[in-house]
Amino acid sequence: MIPQHIQSQVKGVIACGTEAAAVACAQSTVVALMKSPSDDWIQNIRATRLLVLSHFEQYPALKIMQMEDMLKNQNDLVWEITRYQSTEIPWESLIHFFQQAWDPLKKQVPSHDVSNIQTISYPSTNPLLEGYLAVPASSHSRRYPAVVLLPNWDGVNLYEQQRIQLLANEGLVAMAADIYGKDLHHNLTLQQMIQQSTYYRETHVDDYLQRIQYALDYVASLPFVDPTRLGLAGYCFGGTGVIQYVLTKTQPGLQVATAFHGGLQPKYLPSQDRVSPIHPYVLVLSGGSDDAHGNQSVLESAFQAADEWEISRYAGVYHGFTEWENPAYNLNADTRSWDAFLRQLRARLQPNVTETSRRTFSSISAWLFAVCLVVTLVLVRMRRRKQHQQYAKLCQIPVPPSRKPSQKQK
Repeated sequence: MIPQHIQSQVKGVIACGTEAAAVACAQSTVVALMKSPSDDWIQNIRATRLLVLSHFEQYPALKIMQMEDMLKNQNDLVWEITRYQSTEIPWESLIHFFQQAWDPLKKQVPSHDVSNIQTISYPSTNPLLEGYLAVPASSHSRRYPAVVLLPNWDGVNLYEQQRIQLLANEGLVAMAADIYGKDLHHNLTLQQMIQQSTYYRETHVDDYLQRIQYALDYVASLPFVDPTRLGLAGYCFGGTGVIQYVLTKTQPGLQVATAFHGGLQPKYLPSQDRVSPIHPYVLVLSGGSDDAHGNQSVLESAFQAADEWEISRYAGVYHGFTEWENPAYNLNADTRSWDAFLRQLRARLQPNVTETSRRTFSSISAWLFAVCLVVTLVLVRMRRRKQHQQYAKLCQIPVPPSRKPSQKQK
């Protein structure tokens, strides 16, 4: 079941089926379980790090919630539970989990230099919103994939600018979208944050979705963006917006939708009769101790309309775990969640390898054909010219030089 090339890249134990419980209890290092075990194994677990990859059809969501509650009592255990609906097991996530376990992480806050980021006003018909745009360092000689980033509840500011710069460093066009309006997203008071976030994600969701649509339409219209390769992501309040959007709206070209510690309580989710088919890959990344995550069973039920989704929960992690200056910041969860996000962007927003190879081959073939045609035309022309000269030489009638009449002729 486990590919050999996967096993060769990890230092630890990958267990499946009935062997999972015994291995997790016997090992004192790093363990990854491909199937969720029975309830009694948790009491005797010795592993220091535990990853559980669970396909939603193999284990009920209610059981997963019970497992989380039991794992929370294991104070020395660093665990992660990933639920997924996909034809492929998230092997890359497993490899990164082992690598991170053996190589200690160091906190690295991105530079505060955002001088290359552009301030943008949109939509064009009524520029009431003011966001930010980051582009790759290379020239706009081709069309890039793009990601729209929705801000947390304090509005679009330096944090979102730093995040979109990180995305631009990955070769993506990234836009930090404004939701509150350009007159409000600077230096909001606590009361204004509460008022604005409540207005959009609770009482005026349609207005929220419209402002998300403005951002997607803007970035898709840029001449250096490929509108068929789009991503949508959000933090906290923005994470709520991402899920509300993908559950009710359809955006051509949207391939990945990601919520970082989003507020996903049932009251923020639309009713089932409003849920439309979900085509992008949906990624939900939450803290295991974050009540804003909501009810796992209700969330998975809402995702029944999605082709593929993934929900990851991290041990001992609270709301706001990705914000560098937040007391809840968690290096492990921030790194794991960002890696999961980039993994999906690279897999789904980059051009298809076969398609790219085909286009490249076609371009080379066309170039070679053009060169051969030019060379052939030149050779034909030179040959015809040579033949014409030879023919003219053969057909030329010699004319004797004119002579002056002699005296006798006179």
